[in-house]
Amino acid sequence: MRALPLFILSAVACAAEPQSATNECLRAAYDPVARTFTVTDVRAGRTWTTLAGAELSDNALRWYLDGTELVVEINLPPETPQPRPLAFPGPFRAEKGDRFILPHGCGFSLPADFPDFRPHELDRLQVYSRDMKMGCWAQYAESVASDGSLRQGAGMLAILETPADAWVSFAFRAGGLRAAGPEWSPEKGRFGYARRIRYAFFDAATPGRLAARYRTEMDRRGYRVTFAEKARRNPRLAAGLNLLKGAPDIWYWTTRTNKAEVARELRRIGFGNFLFCSITRRDLGVWVTPEEVRAVAEIPDVLQAEYDIYTDTMEPAMLDKIDAVRPHWPLEVWERGDYVADANGVPRRGWKVALKSDPAKPVIGCLRLCERQAPSYLRARVARRLVEAPYGARFFDVTGTSVGTCDNPRHPLTRRQSVEARRALLAIAGNEFGLVTGSEDGLECYVPECDWFEGNFSAARWRVDGGRYMWRIYDETPPVMERAIDPATRCPFWEMVFHDCVSSTWYWTDYNNKFPHDWWKRDLLNVVSGTPPMYLFTPEVFEEQKDRLAASVRVATPVARATADAVLEEFAWLTADRLVQQARFSNGVVATVNFGDRPFTLADGTVLAPRGHHVVGLASRGSP
Repeated sequence: MRALPLFILSAVACAAEPQSATNECLRAAYDPVARTFTVTDVRAGRTWTTLAGAELSDNALRWYLDGTELVVEINLPPETPQPRPLAFPGPFRAEKGDRFILPHGCGFSLPADFPDFRPHELDRLQVYSRDMKMGCWAQYAESVASDGSLRQGAGMLAILETPADAWVSFAFRAGGLRAAGPEWSPEKGRFGYARRIRYAFFDAATPGRLAARYRTEMDRRGYRVTFAEKARRNPRLAAGLNLLKGAPDIWYWTTRTNKAEVARELRRIGFGNFLFCSITRRDLGVWVTPEEVRAVAEIPDVLQAEYDIYTDTMEPAMLDKIDAVRPHWPLEVWERGDYVADANGVPRRGWKVALKSDPAKPVIGCLRLCERQAPSYLRARVARRLVEAPYGARFFDVTGTSVGTCDNPRHPLTRRQSVEARRALLAIAGNEFGLVTGSEDGLECYVPECDWFEGNFSAARWRVDGGRYMWRIYDETPPVMERAIDPATRCPFWEMVFHDCVSSTWYWTDYNNKFPHDWWKRDLLNVVSGTPPMYLFTPEVFEEQKDRLAASVRVATPVARATADAVLEEFAWLTADRLVQQARFSNGVVATVNFGDRPFTLADGTVLAPRGHHVVGLASRGSP
């Protein structure tokens, strides 16, 4: 968006009187004594006022209006010591009835009085981590319309233009309501670089309008690269990307050598194209041989992925002291000094493995390979694997989850540099080997290099089992998971920005069939967001759940397949309890779901049964 500054403010100039700026849409003022902004949206008739922000030194603040947006920039000399996060501007006060959209997982719409699930669970959320996968959040008013549907009123979208070291404070404030505001962490103890946030104001802040504005921002940064553009840039990916679109994510968890047999059985019971994930060389308890890989590769419409966690290794002196040595560990990392280190020079530890010294089973963390040093290791590993077996896709665990830092003097990294280093690393699989690329969780900055994000559709703070008991099936859904899949609070904001760029799935301890009691909810959440399901099973679970898997895939995949190249343009709650929801896609597909326990009649007279769904536009898209 073109910036036309109407007012520039310095702390020196503002020492006496409040300063103001006005255009045809907004009236804004900054009070340097109270350290607060006041913005009146004349279209909506709402005045937005911040709580007090942190104190700033002289000449640190610049702000201006840009059409319907307020831009705030904090700038200090890069070497200025910054011992703690800087909270400025303060958060806008919430009013009763306000809600917030937070990009935690695929997205949640939470009321301003949303309670803590655990003490201070949501008080502080790190951007570019499992907490916040996108550098934005929204605040808006909501009311019940005369027809019983929900209507969004005046709203604001906060866009972090410098997100790498940002946090979002989402704590309870005045009046017992939450408020959301930025905190800027230091860059290795220094201010580092200018920090900038943009607030876009709306008279009617529907999810679709908010998402459209953020799509524009992602276009500006080059992060919104569609499947079609990825195939155009790299024609070797075209066939694999076509198989990925709408593909269920399948993990078959076993040491048995019947992977191809199970893949063929999935095709027989109604699975179309699907992603079949495997782990090679006995890692995490699963064994897949090159012969099995080749057998699966011969099955039509199956995209086979190999799992990789290139970040883990161990110093050689510890190999005799731990209970299992992973064959994929690059042991030369230790002598080359290519590991991540803290400021005191001590190696930073990652995934924990057990020591042999029973009975307490103490553990030690793996060394972590620095992303700046990783490309040569990755190239060698992928090339070696492809000689053995014809994988079509590569899944990188951990890498897409966050950004990091490194204080090893041989290869130091700030969080900003880590973003670029991980992007370059993730690009290798596709650009150099023609492999469809996936990673865990996923962040907006990795969309250009990745084609699917496993776990992005889940809520990272509301998970069970971590990464150690993926195969466990629960008879009863734990309370923490009930919150994670509460349809009344979920909002597919990520999908509204990146639906036609990357495929998002559940996590591998949070898949459709893991909690059978609420399996139907996950299927309907897939329907109304156009996302594919995820299934993980052992041989025993597969036999037990086969009929239900066949029924589930017929519900959960058609919209994802039909809309893979479309934009999710609008999402709406059609009832006051938020349990009847509708998604509209740019290619004409409209999906409506009913999470409630009463029938709902659509505008065209269609009666939507409890736990039911209704989709129009599939036939014209050629969906099965």
